[in-house]
Amino acid sequence: METLKDVKEGDIFYTQFNKKYYFMQIIHITKDLPPPYDVDYKYGYFIVMFEEFYNILPKSINEINLINIYKTKYKPKNTILYISNWDTLPEIKLDKTHDNYKKYSKYEIKYFGNSKVSNEFNPEIIENYTLPSKYETNSDGLIVSHQPANIDWVFYILEEDENVKFGKIKPKYFKEWIETIEPEVIMRMENIIQKYENADENIPKEFKKCINSINKLDEKYHFIMTMEAEDIYDVLTKISKKHDINNFEKIIEENREW
Repeated sequence: METLKDVKEGDIFYTQFNKKYYFMQIIHITKDLPPPYDVDYKYGYFIVMFEEFYNILPKSINEINLINIYKTKYKPKNTILYISNWDTLPEIKLDKTHDNYKKYSKYEIKYFGNSKVSNEFNPEIIENYTLPSKYETNSDGLIVSHQPANIDWVFYILEEDENVKFGKIKPKYFKEWIETIEPEVIMRMENIIQKYENADENIPKEFKKCINSINKLDEKYHFIMTMEAEDIYDVLTKISKKHDINNFEKIIEENREW
């Protein structure tokens, strides 16, 4: 990761992690800190990571959800990914003294654009743009205070979430997707296919509903590329033969959008 300099409020950056694009925004920059924090730090950058990820890099800011903040799933639990990065210089960079510096330095954070900071986030954050940080839990049990941490906290959270999720899911149909596709998406696909395989009446109608559900899932997550499309086609073919659907190829081609 290169040092981010000349950072402005509203700047939007993205990072690619496990072939998915995540976005973050600088929502405030603090320059005047109260004693004793003014001795060790001169600049504080308050950053929110957004919940929605993208398999294809969006073309414009208008395509990005700048409201919903990422909620950590596993470690730490029930915490929104809202951090403050402190430094003596007006820049954002990884801390070379941290044990994980070498591992996280391979990731890039790239500038995407600048947009007005929202007046309203989901969930609502604590606008405590200074030190010490204020610890507070909202009515849903989520910790909504900022975490005074280096920018590598972002990669730590993403890595923890993905590692635990990958270890917990056991796909029946799409085992080969584990290394490239978001676990939540895999499990939704598994449920869609399972429902079609378990159908015991009006099979052609259930088949079309299955394909339509896959279309909607891909419209939301944009995860179906050439290899995924082939995998889905193969799975649908096997199940359709099991259901004795003779014209399954035609039904797939007439209804799929991938």
